[in-house]
Amino acid sequence: MFQQRKRAACAGAWLALVLSAATQPAEATGAFVSPIEIAADICRKEALALHPGKVERTEVLHGANAVRIEVHIKQSDGKGWIVLCDGTSGKILNTIDVDAP
Repeated sequence: MFQQRKRAACAGAWLALVLSAATQPAEATGAFVSPIEIAADICRKEALALHPGKVERTEVLHGANAVRIEVHIKQSDGKGWIVLCDGTSGKILNTIDVDAP
């Protein structure tokens, strides 16, 4: 069952990528940027505005019904944060204090 959901999520992400590429204007120039990468950029900017510091890594999580983006931030004082965003809009959904007990 898990493998079927994983395959369906990957197929859905692939279909979204293909459809977005197919709908690019004919006069568009430059490298193609996927909608997920655009949402990840928005999420990184919003996360850094909320918790200034250095982005250690960004992870894209593909679920059965949604794509989520995790941004891991380390602040200058050593405090860590994980910011969870929506993978289609880049909107912040949750913030986790890594150092909380």
